[in-house]
Amino acid sequence: MSLSGVSKTAILTLRARAEEHARSDAVFSDPLAVTWLGRTEWPSELDAWYGPDSQMSLALRADDIDQITRRYLEATTVHTVVELGCGLSTRRQRLEDLTWKQWVDVDLPEVVALREQWGAGGERHQQLGCSVLDRSWMDALEGPADQFLFIAEGLFYYLPRADVQALLADMGRRFTGSSIIFDVVGPLDFAKLRDNTALVGAPVQWKLETGFDAVLEDLGLDVKDDFEPEALAKTALDRYWHRFDQKTKGMIFLALNSELFRAGRSGTVLGQLRAAR
Repeated sequence: MSLSGVSKTAILTLRARAEEHARSDAVFSDPLAVTWLGRTEWPSELDAWYGPDSQMSLALRADDIDQITRRYLEATTVHTVVELGCGLSTRRQRLEDLTWKQWVDVDLPEVVALREQWGAGGERHQQLGCSVLDRSWMDALEGPADQFLFIAEGLFYYLPRADVQALLADMGRRFTGSSIIFDVVGPLDFAKLRDNTALVGAPVQWKLETGFDAVLEDLGLDVKDDFEPEALAKTALDRYWHRFDQKTKGMIFLALNSELFRAGRSGTVLGQLRAAR
């Protein structure tokens, strides 16, 4: 079975994690990603997108979300973790030592069919094949409304901004008090990502129009103490500093002293869902 359109990006991120696993300085272990990559056919249209820089960026993004998830699960009672637009994610296996009652993966039917073919699912690991914009996946979830953690890695900027806003509003009404982790694209990275995603016929559709530190309020989410956007960004930079070469470190140092960069950066955030005010 082959993947089409935006679903092809799942192979890109899978390769990044599999190659990270093989590094001597890997930030995580992911043997399942290696196994799954061996079963895929690499789409040639991804050649111009994928390289050492994108491998590192995608792998570090995955690990950053892992680390935020780990911190959240260790500090908060969570009944169910839900990965929206999960693609070929192997996050559940990387975080299997943590405590939750149910893990749910949501993606398009063709992606879920492939995941199930490769052994995903089973006890406490549900697979739901539908668009994240189809609210039926919400009806399938069980547990206290405020005890969910949603993860949307590499997802929201592929969808129309208005649809994302409406989805988060509906989630806020249904799961008030729960939280969601997702990544956003700032103006400084948007043009390059738009060109790369156009290679698979699914160009990204929107970027941040406000500063990075204001993204949660802009999307109708609350800031959770100890998970503020700027604090998460600084923690990630410190965690992965050893992976950057001297030239990159110098550029980062200069950028951190630029108000334009701080406002236009991309990054990962955690927001708390709320009912409409």
